Amino acid sequence: VGRTPLMAAAMFLLASVALFLSWVVVKTAYSLWWKPRQYAETFKRQGIHGYPYKFFVGNSREAAIMQEKALAKPMAFSHELVSRIDPFFKESADKY
Repeated sequence: VGRTPLMAAAMFLLASVALFLSWVVVKTAYSLWWKPRQYAETFKRQGIHGYPYKFFVGNSREAAIMQEKALAKPMAFSHELVSRIDPFFKESADKY
């Protein structure tokens, strides 16, 4: 049984899709797992020990909790807006 041009085209398309999906998986793993680990290691060597990295979500939960607590309190009449708008950033800046 010989291969028809249609069968060859289908195999080429399937191989192309498989190659593309492999590239997407590698790129995603690099962005979501490897790169943050490299950043954490670089910061650790510089003496900056922050929050531990959590796969995929990062520090979103802690930031949301801090934001909720900041918005629950009444705001003082001042120009200190960062602690109200982005308390996670404010705490990190004060800490480091």
